[in-house]
Amino acid sequence: MRDVDPKTVTPEQIFDHDLPGLRPLVASKVSETEAHRVIKVWRRLWQYAATFKHCDVDLDPSFALPNSAPEPRQAVWSEREAARISKQAWLSGYYGLTALLAVGVG
Repeated sequence: MRDVDPKTVTPEQIFDHDLPGLRPLVASKVSETEAHRVIKVWRRLWQYAATFKHCDVDLDPSFALPNSAPEPRQAVWSEREAARISKQAWLSGYYGLTALLAVGVG
């Protein structure tokens, strides 16, 4: 990473899938949820930088496209699936995870 003047950042550098855009990079390496969060943090930092006159608050390039949140998770485990996962966690040495699964199911 290198330091860049905030006034020179373009929307393409944040959102473009063809370039190494910030949001697509985080989405591919981490998750859509974290990519959404990165843009939220970017927008807050932009406002903070604008208070110190490093950039213009109205020229934030992240507002060129919407930052829609991903759909919430809907996965549900049956008791049998949770017991199997809990057993595997115990056999793998993840005793804390086993305890959390037992409390969550019970």
